[in-house]
Amino acid sequence: MNFVRGNGINYFYQLLVNLGVSESSSPQTSRRIRGMNFLALVWILPLLAIAVFCIKTPEWHYGLLMFMTCTMLFLVLVFNSFGNFKIATAIFLLVLNFNLCLVNALFEFNYGTYLFLFPLFASISFLHPLPKYKSMLTTSIVGVILIHGITFLLIEKYPSHDLIIRPQSLFTQLNYFFAFALSVIIVLKYNILQSQQNIALDSKIIVNQQQKQLLEETLKDRNILLSEIHHRTKNNLAIVSSMLNLQRNHVENEGLKTILMDCSNRVHSMAAVHQKLYEKGNFTKIDLKDYLEDLVKDLENTIFPRHKKIETHVEIDSFELTSEKAIPCALILNELITNSVKHAFHETGGILEIKIKKIANQVLLLIQDNGPGFDYNPNHNHLSLGMTLIEALAEQLDGHFEFNTKNGTIFTLTFKLN
Repeated sequence: MNFVRGNGINYFYQLLVNLGVSESSSPQTSRRIRGMNFLALVWILPLLAIAVFCIKTPEWHYGLLMFMTCTMLFLVLVFNSFGNFKIATAIFLLVLNFNLCLVNALFEFNYGTYLFLFPLFASISFLHPLPKYKSMLTTSIVGVILIHGITFLLIEKYPSHDLIIRPQSLFTQLNYFFAFALSVIIVLKYNILQSQQNIALDSKIIVNQQQKQLLEETLKDRNILLSEIHHRTKNNLAIVSSMLNLQRNHVENEGLKTILMDCSNRVHSMAAVHQKLYEKGNFTKIDLKDYLEDLVKDLENTIFPRHKKIETHVEIDSFELTSEKAIPCALILNELITNSVKHAFHETGGILEIKIKKIANQVLLLIQDNGPGFDYNPNHNHLSLGMTLIEALAEQLDGHFEFNTKNGTIFTLTFKLN
């Protein structure tokens, strides 16, 4: 069996340090669990050394107490392995503070025992890295300062010389060595982890930048494709509208001419939506004010008779509407304006008012003329194509519409914005 000693020790160390780390743990949680296990392992040796020294003195029972309590650091590994990180942290801090308070009480903060406070503070900083655990770090450090400060005051006020062990120079040197070595090891380990995190963070930043660049390129290609689709759709609808107009010019029947012109205007209304979409670059929503004002002008130029003086008062709020709702809204407007121009005005003309308001999450469309009005009964099944289309489009918008024909014709439609 080929077993290399160094690899075996490293494997055993990695096994202990990674106790409690799972694949589902976040990187920061995994780092804190590994840090806790690492600290428990590095603190055991100096505490055991002090305990062994105390056992060889006349006050051996205090050394035995230290030996028993410092071995409780192994419980940190046990609780971490079961996922109880908070309990493991509490045990770690209690064991360290108890043993250091006991050591300092036995030696009255002399002979370098107080130096172990520095690696203790470094350990607390290791467990509660900034900035996420700022409050926990502050609470822990303040707690340690209070505990050891009270211990110092009690020793000064009530010196118990019977418990004081007269240390040897070797013990003092060991304290200096262990306190310094612990501080260096913990700080170096912390810096190594920070460096590894920075490297991992830099790698993630590079990957995110590459993904962002790829997404931007994909989005650009998508926008180009959508723009081309809307452009071609608009062109195809424009061709259909032109064909209807050409056909109208070759028809002598006036009724058929009117039907072809109405169909051409409906197709043009739909084509205008696709034109606005690819012109603005927003392929989901359209500015209703801009779109419908242009539509009204196109209708004025195509279907308004030259010999009639028809005044149009247009008042449209500026807000965005999805193309799925803008097209039905435009077709309804087209039908109502066409009906008013055909039936509402006599030879002298009249007034046509168009209002579209955004009220909270509702859209109100109001079209009014001062014509003679007409009889509208939704229960009749002999409605014209225009009225049938209006009802179908209003249902598509999930809206509610009403006709009032007492003083001219007033049409109101309300539907939800979203």
